[in-house]
Amino acid sequence: MTKRSVLLASVCMVLLLGGCAGKEVVQEKPYTHGQVVTSSGSPISLQDLARNLSGVDYILVAETHNDGHHHQMQADILAALAASGVRPTLGLEMITKDKQATLDLFNKGKLSAAQLPGKIDWSGNWSFPYNLYDPVFQVAKKNNIPVVGLNTPRSTARAVASDKGVPPAEMKWLPRRLVTGKTFDKAELDKRGPRADSSMTTSDYAKKTLTEYGRLRVLYESSMADTAVDVRSRNGGPVVIMVGVENLRNGKFGLAKRLHEFDPSGKIAVILPTQTGDIDRFCKIEPPSEQMKAAINAGVQVYFFCSLPGRAASYK
Repeated sequence: MTKRSVLLASVCMVLLLGGCAGKEVVQEKPYTHGQVVTSSGSPISLQDLARNLSGVDYILVAETHNDGHHHQMQADILAALAASGVRPTLGLEMITKDKQATLDLFNKGKLSAAQLPGKIDWSGNWSFPYNLYDPVFQVAKKNNIPVVGLNTPRSTARAVASDKGVPPAEMKWLPRRLVTGKTFDKAELDKRGPRADSSMTTSDYAKKTLTEYGRLRVLYESSMADTAVDVRSRNGGPVVIMVGVENLRNGKFGLAKRLHEFDPSGKIAVILPTQTGDIDRFCKIEPPSEQMKAAINAGVQVYFFCSLPGRAASYK
């Protein structure tokens, strides 16, 4: 066995067993830009990935919102699924449910990808340029993949976050229920600061122990999960969800957890960007957290894709 083979085999074992104590795993340049890797460290082609995802109900493809490489990979994965014969629905975090009538014009071929951002007020509802996402919309248009907005409108979300009450006319944009996680007291939330993950919130959504950030995270993830489950029941095929990596951060799989709560029998796959070295321009995968290993053991398929250095995200 060559030195390179021994190293790669060791990396795979570390990924499976949770890693060496206190040491970061650094691979000897095995993964390059555009490569997809299984949770056990094995590179696979996009075609094999599409075959592996056959029968999966919810495919969560994570992104760093301002990274064009991530969006191109999302487009490539969506195209590979379409080429394999899968006809998914594309669900997007960045478009809200009140824009669906306009999206349906796009789905019916009555709006082009170039016309869409103006019609749905993209810049007024999302902070990142539409051109980054254009490859995804082009693939959807070419392959007749319907697009749905998954999220709660911003005005409704602000009403929830501020605890002022949601106007009756906007109640229809709320999820059936809010799926939260482990209970933490206010001191714990304050200690964690404004980036406190939504899985760290109280089970009673209305309590003041929730930060505004935490309320929004619970609302958005619950809304996306609720809408995706409804879409799958109506359309029959899988739902590919393109969502920020923060909704899957720290191995807790917040959105995946909420999907499971709404649809316990649904099969879930998660595809995450790897961490990329700025010097050697090759990707590396760090040991999975205990939560990630638990998700894998529970049946969640986990994959990674390698992106060029500079803005690539870590799932840690």
